[in-house]
Amino acid sequence: MAQWFNRDFFANINLIFRRELVLPRESLSAIWDIDLQHLNECGIRGIAIDVNQTLLPYDSNSFEPRILDTITEMKQSFKLCALSNYVGHPIDDRGNIRSQIISHQLGIPVLSTQYKKPSAKAFQAVIDYFRISPQQCAIVGDRIFTDIVGGNLSGFYTILVKPLKPFSDPLLYVLIPRLIENCALKLYSFFNKLTK
Repeated sequence: MAQWFNRDFFANINLIFRRELVLPRESLSAIWDIDLQHLNECGIRGIAIDVNQTLLPYDSNSFEPRILDTITEMKQSFKLCALSNYVGHPIDDRGNIRSQIISHQLGIPVLSTQYKKPSAKAFQAVIDYFRISPQQCAIVGDRIFTDIVGGNLSGFYTILVKPLKPFSDPLLYVLIPRLIENCALKLYSFFNKLTK
């Protein structure tokens, strides 16, 4: 299927109405703001990282130096992999170009499955690769519905980061859903503050 169509997104759209799945455990500006010592103390042993807008903007194959430094530091204490709905996918990443760039420059594997986030089967690929429990896994990503909802559904520690370059988002399949996701997050965060 073409990149713009995520069957698993539409099959699981009802999940966005479950507040406990939409809210991340942490919300940060970027991947380099993650407190790695805190993750270690929480029992996290493996970190899956979304690719588009978390590691690389859509319109670039060059990593910011801070990304490279962060991945190097993470690799000292955690098992790492990249998990993407499109990078490494035989139709959406023809020739595995972005997948090869990530693997070569970061030294981490890119997991690609026939299932797309938020499907629990996509997250099961991470669990199987790391050979640890879901509670020992974290997911870092910029998308609420794919990364955070899927991670929460699978029992992962979820970390939402801001997109690296939001104006490079493709309009139909990322920008419009991102607007809906952000509205849901703001609404649930507001209600969460009221109930505390």
